[in-house]
Amino acid sequence: REISGKVVLIRKLDGDTLVVPRMKQKAYHTFPSHRRLSCQACHSAWTPQCYGCHEIYQKTETQLDKLSGKETPGAWSERRSFLRFERPILGIGPGGKRVELFAPGCQVFLTAFNKKAAVETTFTALAMGAFDPHTTRKTVPTCEYCHSLPKVMGLGEARMQFSGKDSISVAYLYDAPRSGLGRPYPLTAFVLPNGQPLQTTNRKGARPFSAQELDHILRANLCLPCHDTYQDAIYRDFAKSWQRFWASKRLPCWQALQPSRPASPSF
Repeated sequence: REISGKVVLIRKLDGDTLVVPRMKQKAYHTFPSHRRLSCQACHSAWTPQCYGCHEIYQKTETQLDKLSGKETPGAWSERRSFLRFERPILGIGPGGKRVELFAPGCQVFLTAFNKKAAVETTFTALAMGAFDPHTTRKTVPTCEYCHSLPKVMGLGEARMQFSGKDSISVAYLYDAPRSGLGRPYPLTAFVLPNGQPLQTTNRKGARPFSAQELDHILRANLCLPCHDTYQDAIYRDFAKSWQRFWASKRLPCWQALQPSRPASPSF
């Protein structure tokens, strides 16, 4: 809580108060383009991720009812596609205000069998959930981590490709069509490069990045090879720097980019 203008932590053991030092004046905490980042977006080391929640209901079996203590008709079982404990997915958290961490929550594939052991019904409902994994660390990822890795942006485990004017595509590392799940996209993909969501969310206002937000994230990726510090002058007003980049072909940036020419701006 805040007392007399200071943030303090009150210990539960003895009620003593400890002053929590603020770091608002550091460049990385005052960076204009990062004002929507939650603390967890940078300071979480990893998130637990359980992909593919396969629910099976069988009318031919029985299962213990733990309230009555008796075996009752019908049995549920659950399987998963795979587990990961690694870099998180980022998106817009509940309320639509801050950039937060996401993980599957849940990706349901339900299959129900009738009394003849034949498939009676199936349905699929995939969702991502925003949460704090409590894997806090002092160090943070590099700029390239968030601005160049497709999975972190919600595009899935993939190779990102730039082709043609304003055209971004992803080549998925996992062959989803051959998985038998009936989906053309891998379970790690939250959104398409054009901003089309591939999964819903479990909190009001939570969503993957929009096409415009993805575009802004990727713009910085173009500049990072040379402009790799928070203190760099181009980030004081990045929108203005971006316009200047496209207006003046005499900037050193253009020589550095040859012979590959980047996609032109979308505004």
